[in-house]
Amino acid sequence: VETGGYRQYPELLVVIAAPKTQLSRLQRRDKLQAVEAAKIIASQMSNAEKQAVATEVILNNGDRETLRTRVSQVWANILSRQDERLLNR
Repeated sequence: VETGGYRQYPELLVVIAAPKTQLSRLQRRDKLQAVEAAKIIASQMSNAEKQAVATEVILNNGDRETLRTRVSQVWANILSRQDERLLNR
């Protein structure tokens, strides 16, 4: 999203997490202190900015099963819109 390349595609899927979740996951994954992780997150686009340009948003705060269910829903939505675009050519 940050580079604007999304504009060349008909769909943009954005996966976001609550700031506290984002921070804890980044700390755990990269073995960072909170201050370091917060700086990395602050250097990125905000969730609101990403959501503003997305055609679909997945909120990834829960467990993997919840995420899988939401991904399936979003994928079905994207396929449905793709079918519509093909029919309206």
